[in-house]
Amino acid sequence: MAGTTLPDRSANSLALLLQRWGEQRVLQAGAAVILGSTLASLLLVQPAIMALPLLLIGLALWVYDFRPFAYLLWLATPLSLEIAVGDALSTDLPTEPLMLVLAGAFLVWIVLRRKQVPWERFKHPVTTVLGLHLGWLLVSTLFSVDHLVSAKWMAAKLWYVLAFFGITIIMVRKARDFRGLFWCLFVPSLFTAIWTLSRHASRNFSFADVNFSMEPFFRNHVNYAVFLALVTPFVWLAVSWYPRWSWPRMLLLLSRWVFPLAVYFSYTRSAWISLVVGLVAYVLLRQNRLREGALVGLLVLLGTCGWLLHNNRYLDFAPDFSKTIYHDDFADHMAATASLEDVSSAERIYRWVAGWYMFLDKPVTGFGPGNFYPHYQNYTVSSFYTYISRNEERSTVHNYYLLTLLETGLIGCVLFFVLVYTALFRVQRAFNRAVDRETRGLALAVGVSLVTILVNLFFSDLVEADKIGTMFFALLALVVVLDRQPT
Repeated sequence: MAGTTLPDRSANSLALLLQRWGEQRVLQAGAAVILGSTLASLLLVQPAIMALPLLLIGLALWVYDFRPFAYLLWLATPLSLEIAVGDALSTDLPTEPLMLVLAGAFLVWIVLRRKQVPWERFKHPVTTVLGLHLGWLLVSTLFSVDHLVSAKWMAAKLWYVLAFFGITIIMVRKARDFRGLFWCLFVPSLFTAIWTLSRHASRNFSFADVNFSMEPFFRNHVNYAVFLALVTPFVWLAVSWYPRWSWPRMLLLLSRWVFPLAVYFSYTRSAWISLVVGLVAYVLLRQNRLREGALVGLLVLLGTCGWLLHNNRYLDFAPDFSKTIYHDDFADHMAATASLEDVSSAERIYRWVAGWYMFLDKPVTGFGPGNFYPHYQNYTVSSFYTYISRNEERSTVHNYYLLTLLETGLIGCVLFFVLVYTALFRVQRAFNRAVDRETRGLALAVGVSLVTILVNLFFSDLVEADKIGTMFFALLALVVVLDRQPT
């Protein structure tokens, strides 16, 4: 792998400056900058000028060694806060600015270190299909019904990909390199789980108060539960990294039960299902059957959709408006789910029907990324209307596959399915070809985590959300890294 990834630390950090200019000159330059900024600050009565040395250090790190920013981004991801900017715009702090910084660092690194770029990874099938997927998203943006909305969405997608897919491909040379990123993700994730469980316990684990418990770190219980579900396989993996009775191993062993417990008390049905399916994926991976399992799942999905659409059979499941309400008691909620009368499930069907009619209206390029909410009400079927159909939270169709279909057309949806299947095929291949225990273990964790996300995408639009969407691209990068390991 020499010459194909990041140089070692001594050649890819501020030490490079020491080698080029000499230690004495660097110290002299640093002292001059500190002294000059201090004098300027005193003379101009501007304390902000004192920050100049820190900015220069940050710029040097940004150019020569972006890893501190990457570790900081993974550390901040579970703790990021969604901040509203006006009525129709929001941002995630501090993760979104960090993603912009890393996206820029990635582009600078590609330009300045052309001979050290791991080109074989950028020619990998997963990378190629991801590039085609992004290319079609650009085409869909050009034909969008609202170019401004789609352009903003496309920009956010690009820095998601560059910061988590591109940077991870460069940083992680082998399975062991992932340990640092894992701990940056694990520690704050454990904190949010304990934080939520303790707040929820103060309300006797009430179903009605579940969203209150995870504030301010997660928008709702779905995002929270899915995020913990996708981290859980890595927690189980990490135990094997450390010797018996060591404090990291003891902490991880305890966390093996904290994370599933937190998912359980999130009362998120899709996350529960994804953990069960994740266990099935674990078995399939070990038996070299993950690809076949994914194909069966796709056929079941398509068959179910065809059955519902045949002779408009879906109309038979229209809810009774007077009975389709929100339940404060979880037992009542599950009973309503079983009878298809809980409001969240009924509202999903309401939007799925609208999404299907939107696709039929623009089947080639779709409505353009980000354009479901402004237009879907014109395509709804009134018999599925519920009391929350006013959609005051401006949420989308609650099915990422359908969202991709209606916003980017049939080609965009097919490319996404090809991307997913290619990733599953390659993670199975990486597991089969791995020559060491750590690589095999990481391939298992990546495969199971990826499956948990894919299951939840049937019920939510999480690839476009901070925390889950960003991790999705990081997992794709890990698939590429693992599949390019020597055999």
